Amino acid sequence: MHSDLHINCMDVSSIVMYLGFVLASYSVVGNDTIQTLGTFLSSNERKRWWVLWAFAGGILACTLIFGYLNHAGDVSYGRLEKYPLPDPFEWYFLLPPIILLLLTRTGIPVSTSFLILTFFNPENLTSMVTKSVWGYVVAFVAALTLYFTISRLLNALKYSLMADSLAEKSGSELVSRTSGMVASQYRSLKLYDESIAYLQKALKNANRLKGTNVPTTKIMVYNELGAIHYEKADYEKTIETVKEQLALIAEAGQAFPDSSFQHMLAIHLRPAYLNLGRSYYELEELDSAKSYFSKAKDLYAQSRQPLPPWQETDLNIKLADIEIAEGDADTALAYLTTATSLVAELNDRELEHELDIVFNRYYELINDYQKSDSIKRKIIAHVADRHHSSAEASRYILQKEKANADLLKSKSDLLLVLLALTLLDHCRGHHFSEKK
Repeated sequence: MHSDLHINCMDVSSIVMYLGFVLASYSVVGNDTIQTLGTFLSSNERKRWWVLWAFAGGILACTLIFGYLNHAGDVSYGRLEKYPLPDPFEWYFLLPPIILLLLTRTGIPVSTSFLILTFFNPENLTSMVTKSVWGYVVAFVAALTLYFTISRLLNALKYSLMADSLAEKSGSELVSRTSGMVASQYRSLKLYDESIAYLQKALKNANRLKGTNVPTTKIMVYNELGAIHYEKADYEKTIETVKEQLALIAEAGQAFPDSSFQHMLAIHLRPAYLNLGRSYYELEELDSAKSYFSKAKDLYAQSRQPLPPWQETDLNIKLADIEIAEGDADTALAYLTTATSLVAELNDRELEHELDIVFNRYYELINDYQKSDSIKRKIIAHVADRHHSSAEASRYILQKEKANADLLKSKSDLLLVLLALTLLDHCRGHHFSEKK
């Protein structure tokens, strides 16, 4: 009799196990499909159902097969190891999938992990809640930051467009400057074609200005155009544009020999040489890159305004790479040493990664394969750890966007002043036309 009772209990446990699996599978998939596949299905509703089924099912099949083959038949990738297998399966284990099924039917959002998994191991609830709360916090902060950043950018763009429209209607000489401000806002939004269109408009209207304002405006426009082409990775167009800028600087230097204006022209020469060097470097024309990098370095050394630290670091890294390509290990090491001290001050992981890559080439040049292997492991570790944790990423975004927000606020204030000047200029022109 005791044996019959034991067999009966085993049968009930097996029934609960298989029935629970079926109910849990149906309820969890039914609930999570809305969240994971809803957007995919709605955005591809014109495609045949079997194409969508084959695509989604194919990804699922590959995931399960990979887990089965690489985790000794465990399609959960070992994540269920912290949830001990119940023995026996009691009838109340059927409650979570049944409740989830009812909640899904009524359209109530719920976390399937909380409802299903924590029922088997309540000790993991705290960890799961903490991770979920952090996930929501990061998502909230990122969404809020993006919203305020984009709204500030769009407000600055709106003021720029208003100022430019008024300047154009009034025939004001400010139109070249307002067009330049619009172009700057479009560039910050990475709308490069629109930015280029307004820069060309600014270039066209620069002749309305007087005296040294004409060449100054044109030089600044060409500088902005060169920067945009570089950001678009159109290095040949960057070189063409910057060389036109250099021609304008030379022409303006002859037309206006005043010392203060000559100083202003020298300020524009430095970034021009730097942009040419970077473009030639990307095109692997190392002789030209080295020549322009050296000119930029000399000009910055002579000026009272030093090169920004991250640009100086990048310049030394690139010059070291060029020297390595030419086989000059001693000069390369001097540049690498300077770059190393700058990277330590900046604490910039991306620059540190670039520096490691060039150091690896240096060690290969001097046949120090032990150090080369060591730094290769560091490079691989950096690539593997390239994406920081969500908390670190959120903190970085906040710091970066706060700086951008402060900059945009100052730009917005400047734009309001510019708009007021344009209105004043427009009213003055209207008043004189009435008097005539």
